[in-house]
Amino acid sequence: MSEVSQTTSTAYAEEQVALLHRTLGRFDIIFLIISAVVGLEMLGSVSTYGGQTFTWLLVLTVFFLVPYALVFAETGSAFVGEGGVYLWVRQAFGRPAAAVASAFTWITQPVWVGGSMSFLCAEAARTHLVHFSEGAPVTTPSSSVSSGSRCWPPCSA
Repeated sequence: MSEVSQTTSTAYAEEQVALLHRTLGRFDIIFLIISAVVGLEMLGSVSTYGGQTFTWLLVLTVFFLVPYALVFAETGSAFVGEGGVYLWVRQAFGRPAAAVASAFTWITQPVWVGGSMSFLCAEAARTHLVHFSEGAPVTTPSSSVSSGSRCWPPCSA
C-alpha cells in the first residue's frame, strides 16, 4: 500500500478548509489548560492546604504543561495534515504503531473523563442526597469507588 503524501489534497478538502475559522483565542486555551489541571472534583480538597497549593500548581504547570504544549506545537507544525496522533505516529513508525497509539488515545480519554465524573457524582450524592446522622460511619475509599461505579452510567448519559 502506498503512503499518502503530505501534499496530497482534494478539491473537497480545500473547500472545507475555506469554511473553517478559529473560535478559540489565547484566553480560552489558557483557561482550558487550567481547568484540565484544577478540576472541580479536586478544588475543595486542594484548597484546604492553603495558598502554597496554588503556588505548587503554578510551578508544576510551568515545568509540565508548558513543555507538553511545546512538544505538541512542534509536532503539529512538523506534520502537516489532519489526523493528530494517528498521522504523526503513522508517518514516523507505520500503520500498526499508529493504530495502537490512536487506540490508546481513544481508550484513555473516556477513562479519564468517566473516572472524574464518577467520583464527582459519588461525592455529590454523599454530600447532598444521603444525609447521615451523627455517629454514622465515615466513608472509606472503597465505598467511594463502589458508589462511583454505581453512579457513573447515569452521569455519563
